[in-house]
Amino acid sequence: MTMLAVSLSTACSSDDETPAVNSPNTLYAVIIPEGTQNGNITPSDYVLTLDNILAVNPETGEFKVNNTERIDSKAYPLPTQHLIQFYSGKSLLFEAKLSSSYSSMLTSGLTFEYCFTDINGSKYVLRVNRRVSEDGKVIEGDLTDQQKKGMQRMYEILQKAGKISSNIHYDYFLLFNDSQLKAKGYEENPQTLEGVWHLVRADFSFGGMYDVQPGEVTVFFNPDHTMQVVNQILNKEKIPFMDSGSYSYESISTETNKYDGTVKTKINLNGRQCTYWFKDGMMILDFGMAYDAPGYFFKKLKLTN
Repeated sequence: MTMLAVSLSTACSSDDETPAVNSPNTLYAVIIPEGTQNGNITPSDYVLTLDNILAVNPETGEFKVNNTERIDSKAYPLPTQHLIQFYSGKSLLFEAKLSSSYSSMLTSGLTFEYCFTDINGSKYVLRVNRRVSEDGKVIEGDLTDQQKKGMQRMYEILQKAGKISSNIHYDYFLLFNDSQLKAKGYEENPQTLEGVWHLVRADFSFGGMYDVQPGEVTVFFNPDHTMQVVNQILNKEKIPFMDSGSYSYESISTETNKYDGTVKTKINLNGRQCTYWFKDGMMILDFGMAYDAPGYFFKKLKLTN
């Protein structure tokens, strides 16, 4: 059976791998609940060090890090909002609110947002959420001087450690038709349904259109007319889609648009009729967008050994 295997981190860096806490050129992070104070920090408290920071893009705030199980589990601010604090030596550089891509929209200030996990690590984004008045003035959420200086110092340390990159790559490890394959980007012009797809956008007509993080929903269309869904979306009320599991599909009819040549195929997807077609490098799965029903936009993974 076709399935997705995502490698989750299992532990933090060992004490032997962690730089000396007194060194001004080391970098580490700890997590505390919001509204509390840190006590005596020891290496066992570290959730990030230079060892498990794989790459950082200062222009986008993007971090690729491994061994992040302790961070990932606290990235959702219910019932407790957690803060991640970055240190150099014994000096606190800055702190940010831990969040997910969705919960970050509910808060202001500096956030460290969890996006997704691939075979090598997790993607986080360090970003500022500002509340702005109608005349364009920042009401809440602007960076403090300490945060600005601390972030600058952090990027200097990362630069010296060779961690800065303007192009961070992600691999999705797949078990497809009993073969171990990797996904290297997306196909430019897919024309067949069979394969592995990432949901990238959901259109709910009057309910709005939402982008979906790559890897949050992966769909496998198999030659035997079975379909597997791996749904890791956190806010399923906002972006409803099929739950993780196995489904069936079968073709009903095909129709070609006489004006633009678009071929639309009607299928029965687990007892529900919908239509799919290919456009602009994507597959569109339409449950009736013209009648305020949802439509979903997918990109097809390019698989290699």
